[in-house]
Amino acid sequence: MSTTESKPPKRTKLQKFLVDLSVGGVSAAISKTAVAPIERVKLLLQVQYSHGDILKTKQYKGIIDVLTRIPKEQGVLSFWRGNAINVLRYFPTQALNFAFNDFYRSVLLSGLDMEQDFWKYTALGLVAGGCAGATSMCFVYPLDVVRTRLTADIGRSVESRRYKGFVDCFSKTVKQDGGFTALYRGFFVSLQTYFIYRAVYFGLYDAIRNHVFSDRKNIHFVESFLIAQLVSICSSYLVYPWDTIRNRMMIKKDGEDFTRVLLQIYFVPLAEHWSWPYTTRFRSMWEKRLACQLLHFIDARCKMFCYLLILTICMHQISCRNPFLLKGQETRAAAFSEEEKAKARELAREMFYFGYDNYMAHAWPLDELDPIHCTGRGPDTEHPENININDVLGDYSLTLIDSLGSLVVFDDPEEFQNAVRTVINTVSFEKNSTVQVFEATIRVIGSLLSAHLIASTKSGSFSRFSVPDYEGEMLTMAHDLMTRLMPAFEGTKTGLPYPRVNLIRGVLPGTINETCTSGAGSLLLGNVIDIQTGKWQGHLSGLGAGLDSFYEYLLKAYILFDEPRDLQLFNEAYAIILENLRRGRVFCRGEGEPPLYVNVDARDGSTANTWIDALQASFAGVQVLAGDVEEAICHHAIYYAVWKKYGALPERFNWHLKAPDVSFYPLRPELAESTYHLYQATKNPFYLHVGREIMENINLRTRVECGFATVHDVFDGSLEDRMESFFLSETMKYLYLLFDENNIVNTHGERLLFTTEGHIFPIDERFRKPAHRSKLVISKKQEPIQRLAGPKTRTVMSNHHLVSPGAPLVGYTRPAGNISCESTSSISRHQPPLPLSLFAQLFETIGISQSIEYWFP
Repeated sequence: MSTTESKPPKRTKLQKFLVDLSVGGVSAAISKTAVAPIERVKLLLQVQYSHGDILKTKQYKGIIDVLTRIPKEQGVLSFWRGNAINVLRYFPTQALNFAFNDFYRSVLLSGLDMEQDFWKYTALGLVAGGCAGATSMCFVYPLDVVRTRLTADIGRSVESRRYKGFVDCFSKTVKQDGGFTALYRGFFVSLQTYFIYRAVYFGLYDAIRNHVFSDRKNIHFVESFLIAQLVSICSSYLVYPWDTIRNRMMIKKDGEDFTRVLLQIYFVPLAEHWSWPYTTRFRSMWEKRLACQLLHFIDARCKMFCYLLILTICMHQISCRNPFLLKGQETRAAAFSEEEKAKARELAREMFYFGYDNYMAHAWPLDELDPIHCTGRGPDTEHPENININDVLGDYSLTLIDSLGSLVVFDDPEEFQNAVRTVINTVSFEKNSTVQVFEATIRVIGSLLSAHLIASTKSGSFSRFSVPDYEGEMLTMAHDLMTRLMPAFEGTKTGLPYPRVNLIRGVLPGTINETCTSGAGSLLLGNVIDIQTGKWQGHLSGLGAGLDSFYEYLLKAYILFDEPRDLQLFNEAYAIILENLRRGRVFCRGEGEPPLYVNVDARDGSTANTWIDALQASFAGVQVLAGDVEEAICHHAIYYAVWKKYGALPERFNWHLKAPDVSFYPLRPELAESTYHLYQATKNPFYLHVGREIMENINLRTRVECGFATVHDVFDGSLEDRMESFFLSETMKYLYLLFDENNIVNTHGERLLFTTEGHIFPIDERFRKPAHRSKLVISKKQEPIQRLAGPKTRTVMSNHHLVSPGAPLVGYTRPAGNISCESTSSISRHQPPLPLSLFAQLFETIGISQSIEYWFP
């Protein structure tokens, strides 16, 4: 690993916890002190019928009576009696709640999917919270008992009080009321109160949000606040009887149990037919109940207000580096300094090696890293049907192979050479693994061929990465794996491959006859085809999963191999995409609804559903490569808006409901990839800000003990124990390249091409001949590719460095006035790539409620 750039400090869960604990503690101290009089009034009204000292005097008639008599009889400062211990108990309570909540959630929610097991997940989440609260209560409950007894003490002077202070109350309770068990009197009633309150609060809160609002993550702040307050009042009102019993048991001497207090307070009045004195006692208690709880409601809201106020003040002093938030700071489209680029490179480098080093330490030679438990994973041999795992993992050190090109990008020739030798010496494809042909091709064969070209370079820009004594072993390995995949292409009537093949036994009996378009090669196209009959089995046509790589490879195959048929197919396909998949206004900057590429029925072009998926974000990069930069800017902006809303890109986003249909984010690279390509094409600093935001969100939200974890749910930020290989091979590669202007890949971009998995291939004339048997030497002296000029010449982009104009790359008809190929002026490079009004429209389409001035002050 290169040591030229130092690692940035790591932000830990402990640091975030301490900030929250400190801010929460200060806010609790302020709010509890402010509302201590209200709390004492409520407590005295609750316990007066079982309080010996109050029963000897005139009892309180109501809230006003308490408020007027306390200053006269006990002094004004008595309103704050017991407040110090009340403030003190907040810190251990919160610390224990955090610790135990994480523990119980890991035990109870392990293996559950929130989408598939929603009700079970929700119920067990409530149980986890209840168990956490109950466990922490075991430690801090004695403080609550002492606080209650001090608050209920009505003596005016110190001499006339039952307790002289915290220590005196503690010792007298233990000595006079039955030992240490007296400190836990009413404990089980408190547990009931806690569980009932949490169940009612969260159950009612989620029910209202999920059934009244279609987008539960886009509820206006005022609406969310009012829902929370309504639910809080209802929940507190329901548990008030338990709260009263608990407080009365806390001040009672030994022998006063739950049953006795319950009978005394609630059921005896009914049994006595409302006879005096129970009638008065019963009625007065319930008449004061709502008023007391409303006072308690003020207590809770005061605490929330203090918390938010203090947190806002603190966060205002901390540079969040989000230029959308504070006026006077640089805006999203402002220039990006060299110092900022250097810091961004440092962070990208540190993140990559944090993931790579942990994979090598804890997971290699297995395929992937489980970053939460610091272990590795390979194929799921016990469950062959688990294609989510087995399609990708073949027991061949996938992450190491997939990351070879990233070591070149991060300018680490020593580790690249070590990794190449490790792959050669340890990896074998003689495995009883059934893998997906497409995934094995793009991740493994693509990386082996790219690494072979770099490792065998003896001169030129990549010569520092040449591997001594290298004899083409990686090319041999790629040939071996391809030979094992070839049975997938045999025995089908159409010549299209089976989707999966066993690396030893070939195509297994019972293998399905359906493959995706990207896996087989596919103008309005379906997404699933029967390889025997050639008939479409899936009629969904779009730019996402099952189709995305096909369009990308049509264009890249033409650039790399100079096959005119591939260019013709791409032109036809893109024209059909614009005609049938594109919705909204004609021009990106025109009037009307914003442009959106939707999924359609391939048979008639009608809209098939209302979701877009994360893989579609990569199509903006294909549009840049095709020269349609303006359309790419609009397409990218939609996915950036979704990222802006959630701090991640959910797997499927429903643009009609303005909420995710599938809410996990597996650290995919597609948005980072398109951001990189657009910056290379436009040099607009806007995309540097976008890239930094993506990188910082990933670092903040997904960093765990041994790497970066999949976001299980973008709503609650819960994580899943998996780091897929493309995070290191693509996501971090594109983010680093975004900030490294002098990287060898950027300075030679016109001669290089990225595969769909981010592997680097040179654009070389020898690839454009019928036979490609000679070894490649990458050199700066190679001449650019010459293309025949045509009547509708467009700028051909290869990784966004201009290649000589040639035959029309895109043969579709664009409306007059298309500005896709207009040059980007130096002024516009310091402005957002779209007018603010269009960004506002896009954000509204996605469901972001803040005004555009909030994002672009």
